[in-house]
Amino acid sequence: FPVTICSVDIGYKAVLDANGLPTIIKGITIKKEYAENDQSIPHLSAFARPECWTVVKQGPHPEVKPMRWGLIADFMIDRPDQFQKYGNHFYNARSERIEDPASAWYAYRNNRCLLIADGIYEHQKVVGRSRKMPWYIQLKTNEPLLIPSLFNPRTETFALLTREGNDLFRTIHNDGPNKNRMPLLLPFEQAIEWIDTQLSGKHKQELKAFEITSSQLKETYRDWE
Repeated sequence: FPVTICSVDIGYKAVLDANGLPTIIKGITIKKEYAENDQSIPHLSAFARPECWTVVKQGPHPEVKPMRWGLIADFMIDRPDQFQKYGNHFYNARSERIEDPASAWYAYRNNRCLLIADGIYEHQKVVGRSRKMPWYIQLKTNEPLLIPSLFNPRTETFALLTREGNDLFRTIHNDGPNKNRMPLLLPFEQAIEWIDTQLSGKHKQELKAFEITSSQLKETYRDWE
């Protein structure tokens, strides 16, 4: 079945206190111990399967939930051979494919969450350089990113959604089998709509088709190595 093998690294800035996420998502539930133990982490690689903060809505109110990056599908549970074969293909999901019954993502299309991030690392191939240049891409407002994702409640793991890149991402993400793509980035209001349990199919398509403009983003050279 069609899956995605690319990965995206992110940075995370502590945002679970009263002056952070609760000012953006009204009525959100954040456990006290989550807020007390929240800390910024400048670089999280998907391939490390880190525990990340996500926002889900499984009841009347959105809530913060820790989940591992890299969706572990049901068929991988207790199947080391299947996990070894397919595990590295489930960090990101192509938004164009999640409604396709032939796609591995189809089973999780209604399990929608948001990944909380400060910024996204993307790597640019430059002629004459042996190493790609790492760029850190953020909102110009320095507000957090709420990245639409899919999750498996059985394994508490998720994959973020990607789409065709805008001009900025096409310029930077210019190499590799999944070049010219970017995470699906939505304004806060639309991002919160992504986890609405009553979201219609039509509106879901509209959200997946949204393209943030390059002028709303900023890029900074940032090498964590």
